[in-house]
Amino acid sequence: MSNATAVRVLLVEDDSKDAFLVERMLKSGDGLFNLSRVAWLEEGIALLRKEPFDVALLDLKLPDAEGLDTITQLQKAAPNVPILVLTGLEAEDLALQAMRRGAQDCLIKGKVEPALLHRSLRYAIEVPEAEA
Repeated sequence: MSNATAVRVLLVEDDSKDAFLVERMLKSGDGLFNLSRVAWLEEGIALLRKEPFDVALLDLKLPDAEGLDTITQLQKAAPNVPILVLTGLEAEDLALQAMRRGAQDCLIKGKVEPALLHRSLRYAIEVPEAEA
């Protein structure tokens, strides 16, 4: 797989440990991912307006946004970028509500394996293309 076919992933996650785990999982296996990470939703929106991304991994609890407002703001800024929600186990109901609002999938922090993350990212990208 050449660098031209790498999946461009925007990670919006304020917890450094969670971000490190995602980065490590993306580097494992045979998937090729280019990861950009920001800690604030405002930074993520600015980056989405400046650079193309294939998919966004979004935490629903950030310093400058929380809950369903987080996904709504990201969708307004980049309506064509599929969103995968990252959440803690305690916020699983909120993640399911986010899926009803248009997120492609929700992944529970601490329960995600590299193969599941790779599959979820690729599926999130392929489903909108198939519907187009």
